[in-house]
Amino acid sequence: MSGGHQRGLLELIAITTVAGNVDARLVHRNAVISTYFFPALRSKGLTFGRSGTRDDGSENESDLFYGDDGLGGLTEHLLQASNLSEALLPEYKSTASSPQLLVDLLLKHDMHSITIVAIGPLTNLAQAEKIRPGILSRAREIVIMGGGFGFDGTEDGYNARGNMNALAEFNFWSDAESAAAVMQTGARSSLRSTLTLVPLDVTQQVCWTP
Repeated sequence: MSGGHQRGLLELIAITTVAGNVDARLVHRNAVISTYFFPALRSKGLTFGRSGTRDDGSENESDLFYGDDGLGGLTEHLLQASNLSEALLPEYKSTASSPQLLVDLLLKHDMHSITIVAIGPLTNLAQAEKIRPGILSRAREIVIMGGGFGFDGTEDGYNARGNMNALAEFNFWSDAESAAAVMQTGARSSLRSTLTLVPLDVTQQVCWTP
């Protein structure tokens, strides 16, 4: 998405972060670091949101799939390459809450003008809907990477399996309650026609080549 913004194919207006592969603070830091490699985003002054929490105030469990720092141990190298230091990164506590940021942006912009691309647990989307019921219906489209189908056996010759256990994909497994809430919201509202799910079994079968 950063590359698409850099090439003028889309306008990236905000990055809302969520605890997942690492804890919330590290996810937020990594998002900020990553954008510094795209001049168009640096000059734009992109808005970031810190992770929301579950209903009980807890944070999603981290699986450390990409290492302790969430960047495969490359944090220091990336900071040097981007001419950044930890001291120059935005203060985490002063950053807007991602659920509230979603609400504010969807209200600020025209109806059906924003596309939300959710590539982590759906905690922020579920909490945004609780803050302002029906707010997600203002999105033009919500594209979700999560869940999976056919995990109970072989489908069309392909043995689909989850990446947390045989039946579970990480993003939905990490915050199943929020995933269920978002999907149920889509099922009972006008969001139904604009919610696109890209499940794990699809990502495991589709290959991109140069």
